Amino acid sequence: MMNKYQQKLKDVLVFGNAFDNAKYIGRTAYIRLGNGMKVKAELVRVNTFKKFEGVKLTVLNNNYVVDSVTFRFDDYFELQEKYDGTKELPHIYIDKDGVCWNSYPDVDDLKKLTRAIDDYVSLFSRRIRALVRYMRMFE
Repeated sequence: MMNKYQQKLKDVLVFGNAFDNAKYIGRTAYIRLGNGMKVKAELVRVNTFKKFEGVKLTVLNNNYVVDSVTFRFDDYFELQEKYDGTKELPHIYIDKDGVCWNSYPDVDDLKKLTRAIDDYVSLFSRRIRALVRYMRMFE
């Protein structure tokens, strides 16, 4: 069973191809690329203590960092209108009841984010590169 952090991370990665077979451990997700390489994904706080505002990917080769990048939600998500008419950027927040989306991002916005994540992972994996190319034929 996934913990609340794993589930929110999966929410972010759900439309991508790279993390289809991810292993969720603690608050992170891992995929193996082969030849001792793997990618670690984790939610990150950028400017605040209680808000996750992006996802960080780290490429590891035999547990040494090869590269790392943070995909910030504000680069991919549009403002969402709240029930009171105000607009807010979707993000994941921590409160006394758990970990929640303040407003769930639009599906197209999530697809933009996961497409960028797939492109990044494909730089390090032929298998992912081929899978991404194949899936984009049907878009």
